[in-house]
Amino acid sequence: MDLKKKIMIAAVSLVVLAMVIFTAYQVIVYVKGSGDTDYIAAEDTAEQEDSATVEETEASDDTEQEYSSPAEMAKAMGSTEQLYSSPAEEAAALYGSEQIYSSPAEEAAAEAFAEGNAGPVFNPKDVPDDIHGLFADDPATTELEFIQAVNYYIKNSDEDMFDIYSSGPGEEFVLNANENIGTNMGYLEQYLISEETSGVQTVKLILHRNDEAYVYRHRVFGVPLPEENSEAAELDKAVEKIMGDILTPQMSDYQIELAVHDFLIEKCHYSKSDDAPVLHSAYGALVNRNAVCQGYASAFELILNIAGVDCIFVTGTSGMQHGWNMVNLGGAWHHVDVTWDDPSNTGGNGYDMTSHTFFNVSDDVMDDDHIWDEEFYPECNSMRENYYYKNGLLFEDISEFERYLGEVVDAGNKADVEYAVMDYEYNRYDIQSIVGGLGYYGSYAYRITRDYDNVVDGYNVIRIKLN
Repeated sequence: MDLKKKIMIAAVSLVVLAMVIFTAYQVIVYVKGSGDTDYIAAEDTAEQEDSATVEETEASDDTEQEYSSPAEMAKAMGSTEQLYSSPAEEAAALYGSEQIYSSPAEEAAAEAFAEGNAGPVFNPKDVPDDIHGLFADDPATTELEFIQAVNYYIKNSDEDMFDIYSSGPGEEFVLNANENIGTNMGYLEQYLISEETSGVQTVKLILHRNDEAYVYRHRVFGVPLPEENSEAAELDKAVEKIMGDILTPQMSDYQIELAVHDFLIEKCHYSKSDDAPVLHSAYGALVNRNAVCQGYASAFELILNIAGVDCIFVTGTSGMQHGWNMVNLGGAWHHVDVTWDDPSNTGGNGYDMTSHTFFNVSDDVMDDDHIWDEEFYPECNSMRENYYYKNGLLFEDISEFERYLGEVVDAGNKADVEYAVMDYEYNRYDIQSIVGGLGYYGSYAYRITRDYDNVVDGYNVIRIKLN
């Protein structure tokens, strides 16, 4: 080989070596904070104020550069097109996701998020004024508003994945929502949270549905039941029969609510054991006819919502963990506790009688013996649809009650009626003396279903059966 060729080869080798050295000293800086990953060019590192880790890999002409990901390789090779190893990674890089998942369902959520899929879209004209968080220009600002938006999606869409817009701490809202979600038709299984845009976060949620949710979606939206789920099929069959037997198209929301309440008390038995999961479900209450409070409340919520009556599930305590419902009638919310109205739970005095002690009561009445986190539930400040008030059976004092009962006795009615008396105290008034003083000498039975020494905001309930 002549000298000229050797010089040319040496020159080319020097150029190649210079390129290798230049490539080897390209750096990728990862700035880690609140779960976000930003890819920053090497020339910008001098302006970075936060601490950063600079990784340098020395290269030689006989070693091949190794990269930890396609994104790192693309950056090192000077590519202007960012590559990602998965849709979840792309969502994280492009949208600032705070949560990355590895399962197929999680990856699907991340992919949809990266593609900007906003899930079902509602017409703003159809959304009630008190629902916030469905649109970016009307975000949820409190945890209650966030929970209400989640409930609205669950009950007005057949989608399993949807977006809520929030101007508050999105992750905190999601975690609290599962504890106070207001429905027993599933729970929030996964979530992705975007970077804030003008102070608003997009929270993408994936709903895990249970048997109640499958039946609700089937009855309301016509979505087929899962073929392999025999329990959902049995529950759906029971719901269809029960609704056909006790409800009619002419019924008002109040009449629907009352019919379902009384049906559950008549047909479902309260279980003294709560160790079997089925006892906590609508299946237990409606198919097996044996349940605890969660089963009663789940069945009540399911049928009412299918019938078009807005009903939510409430989690709280009453000496122990307890579940009941709230129902929206005419824009006013009311408490309903079917379990505590069932004599198979509370026992009776001489005979079993369906009670309506906790049928459409206010917060003031309910909080005498129930505790719930009021921050996460609607305010119940109305007694307008209360059973006793609506039927003329709510009395301010015992004298009003005595006059009414006297009219019943004089008319010769063999009544089996329950009354609510605001000032009744068992240590002040004796039912036997009251009935005897009215001149009634037949047999009778009575039950006081709310027997308190002192009731400030509520009432005591007296039920009398004249034979």
